[in-house]
Amino acid sequence: MGLAPGYDSETGYFGFIDTSGAWAIQPQFSGVSGPFREGLAPVNSRVNHFCGYVSQRGSWVIEPQYLGCGGFYDGLAAVQLVQQTAQGTLALWGYIDTSGEWVIDPLFYAAHRFREGLAWVALDNEHGAYIDTGGQFVIGPDHAPACAPEECQFSDGRAARQDDAGLWGYIDKSGAWAIDPQFTWAGAFSEGLAVAQTFGSLYGYIDTQGEWVITPQYEHALPFTSTTP
Repeated sequence: MGLAPGYDSETGYFGFIDTSGAWAIQPQFSGVSGPFREGLAPVNSRVNHFCGYVSQRGSWVIEPQYLGCGGFYDGLAAVQLVQQTAQGTLALWGYIDTSGEWVIDPLFYAAHRFREGLAWVALDNEHGAYIDTGGQFVIGPDHAPACAPEECQFSDGRAARQDDAGLWGYIDKSGAWAIDPQFTWAGAFSEGLAVAQTFGSLYGYIDTQGEWVITPQYEHALPFTSTTP
């Protein structure tokens, strides 16, 4: 059953609608962090405003207890909790499984979704790394500027990354440059192509070898997505 988040202006709450537009889960949440993934959706309780996860019947599967919640990918979701550390009280991210059990403890300043078995995490304001689903470092930690999910995620064995000069290229899963830094911005691969920006501020599309397939000519560009003929 396909469900999509919806907002009810009369109650001021969020719920989920089915493909007919009818409420499948009545509006009852103060926020929705994303759609259903792997049978669960991240939503905020209207009682305490913390987030947790509900089933497609609208019942709590993982009680609302987190400051932030991501969707489930590869069986794991990034969640944020307040933690007491040697540096003081911090809101840190870790990963739970679909039963709500911790798989990777909350240790990170930021944590992205898993894709192709790896996820980017920030260890502090200046250092980042890629971890596997067991929480082991695969690439890094090293000095790395923060990056958005649409940049850092691995796809087609490539992930966008900046060098020390601020140029963007792509690394492979060993951390080596697969496409040398040469772009002013670069996005994740989708359908074998990635949006990249030149010094002229125009966008085009490159293949996984870094060759232009569609030359820079657009003021705005979005990733390709698969379609049904």
